[in-house]
Amino acid sequence: MAEQKSANIKNPARWLMTNVWDRLPDPSSVPNRNIIGGWAMTFRLSPGDCQVFRCLRAIEFMMQRAKNKIQEMGFSEAVKARHLGWVPAFQDGLNKTAAGHAWEDLYRGFSSDRRIHLEYAMHWLDDTASPDNVMTQSDLDGLIQSIDALRKEIASATDLEADFKALLLDMVEALRRALSEYQIRGASGVDDALGEIMGRLLVHLKVVQENSKSPWFRRVFDAAMKVIKFGADAKDTKEVLGGFGQLLLEVVK
Repeated sequence: MAEQKSANIKNPARWLMTNVWDRLPDPSSVPNRNIIGGWAMTFRLSPGDCQVFRCLRAIEFMMQRAKNKIQEMGFSEAVKARHLGWVPAFQDGLNKTAAGHAWEDLYRGFSSDRRIHLEYAMHWLDDTASPDNVMTQSDLDGLIQSIDALRKEIASATDLEADFKALLLDMVEALRRALSEYQIRGASGVDDALGEIMGRLLVHLKVVQENSKSPWFRRVFDAAMKVIKFGADAKDTKEVLGGFGQLLLEVVK
């Protein structure tokens, strides 16, 4: 297996393994056996940080994405069961979280047998990823750096009206935050960033229309497209980009 494929961070099964399963704390280290506290430790967050609930949403999002990818492959029922045998660990864990169980009740569900099934799914999705859909950590780091550079250029620009500059900075910040949190929230963070940007465009419709021909607007739009392509699967990229582009066409009329 090629080294680059083994590091494909867009693989949702790999995300679940690397950022969740491998980080689950032993029950003996979780204060008061608190299940939310256990999740906070998993995601390297402080106890009581509301970001925990966004991370739980990300788990559900990535679990469903991995399931969909496996189910679309046309496996026999026996092979499909082998590649989806990990799902109950996450589903039961989310259910136990909602019901307020103790952390060790959740932890027991992440058994070594179920882990093997996730490894099957993870390596299979690595191997079946098309070359255009393989993203490594270095790709993510490069995209974050380019967004940071754009943010600094906008902040120091002297040819922008205050309202328009504030809008551009808000949009770029949403993109930067989504990329920076990718290892915590996965593609759900990119989805949220897109929603934030669309909301800002509609709220500040007049500012957008007055500046729709600005090269700065074009640059932020191009940056958003790169982030969307990073977060989307190859099969749905066109649909996502098309919807975003259509919204912009409606907004700038």
